Amino acid sequence: MIGNLFLGKRVGLESIIDFLFFCLAVIVLCNINGIITAFAGIEAPISPLMLLLSIVLLAFIPIRQSYLKGHFMYFLIFFASFLFFGLIGGAFNTVANFGLSDIIFEVRMVVTALIISGVFYFYTLYKAEKGKIHKAIGLVCFLYIITTMGTVLEAQLGLQQVNRFVGERNMGFFGNPNQTGFQANITCVLILYLFLSHKLNAWLALPLFGLGMYAAFLSFSKMAILNSGLILFLFFLYINFFLLKFERRTQIKSLVLMLTVVGTVVFIIIPAAQTTYNNMSSAQQKRIEQLALLVTRQEFNTETTSHRSDLFADAIERIEASPLVGYGLHTFSEGGLFASSITHGAHNNYFKIIGESGFIPLLLYLLFVGRIFIQMTKKKYIPHNFMVGAVFVIISTSSITTHSMFTYKFVIALMGVLMAIPRVYRLQQTKQSHQTIIQPN
Repeated sequence: MIGNLFLGKRVGLESIIDFLFFCLAVIVLCNINGIITAFAGIEAPISPLMLLLSIVLLAFIPIRQSYLKGHFMYFLIFFASFLFFGLIGGAFNTVANFGLSDIIFEVRMVVTALIISGVFYFYTLYKAEKGKIHKAIGLVCFLYIITTMGTVLEAQLGLQQVNRFVGERNMGFFGNPNQTGFQANITCVLILYLFLSHKLNAWLALPLFGLGMYAAFLSFSKMAILNSGLILFLFFLYINFFLLKFERRTQIKSLVLMLTVVGTVVFIIIPAAQTTYNNMSSAQQKRIEQLALLVTRQEFNTETTSHRSDLFADAIERIEASPLVGYGLHTFSEGGLFASSITHGAHNNYFKIIGESGFIPLLLYLLFVGRIFIQMTKKKYIPHNFMVGAVFVIISTSSITTHSMFTYKFVIALMGVLMAIPRVYRLQQTKQSHQTIIQPN
């Protein structure tokens, strides 16, 4: 298809849409903007191209009225309420430094999130109507895996020269190691989905899954390491609960993969852990020790949480003083509002929402996520449902330690794809019911 475009051959609208979407997906999911910024020092150099591709795709993709329902509508309502109540909170705020720059920042964030998620959402539904949803999901999974490889191959790709944590934490294609670890976590879920849906065999899925786990570890993000264990738990839980509902081939493959993972952990990873620990730098050892204290002794303090416990305490105190409408847009995302730090934001997406806009937007966001979890339980043994549910679990846990979740374009884009999957089920059910009704006796 791409070759035909460059050779000047006649191509249809679908091929043009596919090509434009491929370009946008590479830019967004591989964080090309961030890579160029890191090396050239130019802020967001290809954002105009990203916006242009998005607008053209929204113009070309046939958007049906039925697409504008379901989870995407709840997502839209949440963001609208966030802006509305955030503006009200800022108007009555007498504590935080709230101004026009804060409004511009958050409006730009919301508009970008809705455009990016909307393009990926509508494109996925468009491909589903043509019976090709696997191609949309497959492309996203492939680009996630490629990006994760960039984390592991950071030195070989020359990315360490722009890594401010060089020798301590890998950042890959991103400017923040916590973001890098989070991306690797999602890649692990997508690899398990590809395995469950027969797109990867066990012998290919296992090393790729190990690659994702290793990338998360190289980031030395405490939440990413915790999420790695959570992903294994979710997968084993899924296998154990729904193994009997799988077809025979999937049952055997799942058992083989599960036993191989367990065997690898017991006979390879655990024995090698002590040697690996001894070879770490003092800073890396300290982060592992802090994580161990947090998990084994539940020591939730400044050291084990990298200062977040103090920020959380300050955020809760501020929220209790103004829970209805908050302090205004962007006030929990920058320094100046918390006693424990004049430079840090809340580092918690839930605190950001309620702290800037009050409890109503937070309730709407939780309703949005809750509806997805509920719908995903209706056909529990379908691999798509494992992917959607597990990714939103990881997004939900990671939101505890960052207030920047909605600025992560690779997450927002994937959310667009995931929101489309339940909508595909609903549209298919409606179509089948309609065919049954009009079928002659």
